[in-house]
Amino acid sequence: MGLFNFGEFKLHSGKRSNFKIDCDFLTDADLNALANLIRGDYSLCEFIGVPKGGLKFAKALNHYYNNYNLYHSKVVVDDVLTTGHSILSKTKEIHAERGLVIFARGPLPEGVDAIFKMG
Repeated sequence: MGLFNFGEFKLHSGKRSNFKIDCDFLTDADLNALANLIRGDYSLCEFIGVPKGGLKFAKALNHYYNNYNLYHSKVVVDDVLTTGHSILSKTKEIHAERGLVIFARGPLPEGVDAIFKMG
């Protein structure tokens, strides 16, 4: 098993797939590099992770961007978007302005960006 896996999988969304992205394999260095990739796009934001996949990513982003705790907006983050249900629920719950995922397996809901989009 690794970051990208082929086989039969039941995803967090409940859907079945022959392909899984397992972001548990991303290291802290990987997450810091991803935070660096989006430098400037999310300055002065507080990042809130969707449990469980987005928590480590939010921690890396908050460490990288928020040295002065000057938050102007909230961004909900997750590792992989399939249906968008998790990130949209969390965004609504905390009244966040935006969402961000590392990988999008499907269409992005309005207000949600992806570092890598598939399909």
